[in-house]
Amino acid sequence: MGMQTFARVAATRRTNVKPQFAGYVTDLILPESDGGERSQAFLVEQTANWTLPTHFHLEHQFQVVVAGGGNLEPLSIAPLTVHYASPHSAYVPLVPGAEGISQGALRIGGE
Repeated sequence: MGMQTFARVAATRRTNVKPQFAGYVTDLILPESDGGERSQAFLVEQTANWTLPTHFHLEHQFQVVVAGGGNLEPLSIAPLTVHYASPHSAYVPLVPGAEGISQGALRIGGE
């Protein structure tokens, strides 16, 4: 895994605007570029009132809310809420509140 220094991490913060997401993503741990280990970690800052639709990932994913809040239906989420999704398990839309939501995401391995 490619570990990052704080200066390098700060430089990776990028705007990410797609039909299914609007906000910022900052890389913390990058997956191996040689196609090996796919584990990665990043900070996701999702814009207020922008729904991230139902989706899934190929890796085990842990998310920890670090700022803001919203809903992961039917649950209300706030700082220190932890969410886990196993590979290929779809999870419901993430709907940030008026202040948006920031979460650390850790994806581990894969198949």
